[in-house]
Amino acid sequence: ACDAPVIIQASRGARAYAHDIMLSKMMDALAEIYPDIPLCVHQDHGNNEATCLTAIRHGFTSVMMDGSLLADGKTPASYDYNVE
Repeated sequence: ACDAPVIIQASRGARAYAHDIMLSKMMDALAEIYPDIPLCVHQDHGNNEATCLTAIRHGFTSVMMDGSLLADGKTPASYDYNVE
């Protein structure tokens, strides 16, 4: 083992089929088994605030909010939408 830091990334879709509780328990197990190895769990392309907040509540240490589309998931968002 090289004891390198670990980054696990999950999209909203991955979280939907793997379930947040399962991912949270896996993170806990990794931290217990390898206490000396830094672990980062990243929510990639969270499409809204709720997606990012639930990721944080389930132990994700990093989130990326993707504001490229409006709530309908089809319409490109404006600069002003992202600043709000």
